Amino acid sequence: MLDEAECTGHDRATEDLRAALADAVRTADQLQDGLLSNRTIGKALGLLMAQYHLDDEAAFDKLRDHSRDLNLKIRDLAQRIVDHHNSGCRSAD
Repeated sequence: MLDEAECTGHDRATEDLRAALADAVRTADQLQDGLLSNRTIGKALGLLMAQYHLDDEAAFDKLRDHSRDLNLKIRDLAQRIVDHHNSGCRSAD
């Protein structure tokens, strides 16, 4: 049978493991969000490159500048561009 000190040690170890697991889950979620954002930004850049005949650097500059002008995060503007494209809407430009 475990004495009180051993139980306290096991409780502490269990809490440490729970905290480590929670940190790992948060990190995995952040990485997943980052990957999805990166894919969305890449899609938006491709759409801008095709629509405006830009190279990748110019397309990113355009995305960045418009995100500043609209006070939106780049990933949010990229999502709007992709959503707009997926809805079947095409720009008149």
